[in-house]
Amino acid sequence: MKLFVKNYGAGVMYLILAFAPLQADHISTIHIFDPLFPTTPFKKVLTSCMKARNAIELIHEYKAENPGSELIIDTVVAKLTYLQNDLDMMLKHGNSYTFTDIEYLLNIIDCISAEIKHTAIHDTNEHMPNIIQMVSNIKNKLENSLDT
Repeated sequence: MKLFVKNYGAGVMYLILAFAPLQADHISTIHIFDPLFPTTPFKKVLTSCMKARNAIELIHEYKAENPGSELIIDTVVAKLTYLQNDLDMMLKHGNSYTFTDIEYLLNIIDCISAEIKHTAIHDTNEHMPNIIQMVSNIKNKLENSLDT
């Protein structure tokens, strides 16, 4: 019986050590599917929109837990800057989106804009007008792309 337990323990340890690198390398295996399901510029913009919206929704919670911290505002500015970059890339590749895609993005931007304006009422941060302007610029780019 002792021999079985000793061998069983060694077998389990072997399996743990054998599969540990596979778990650590799990993130890189996701890239195997990139050629099969490529990320389109529209999908990148959509993902950036959602990340920016999530960061904006967290402003109230973060400010309540960390008064005086500007980290969440910096995060929102970074997410919006990334969104602008992705949007510029999408508009540069004009054949990668449809009229419906732009309308959908405009609806999301309207939600982001409303959330920021609601947040600006309760937050006296000096960067809020700049954030509102960034969202307005994104919305204008999308609306201009509908005209072309």
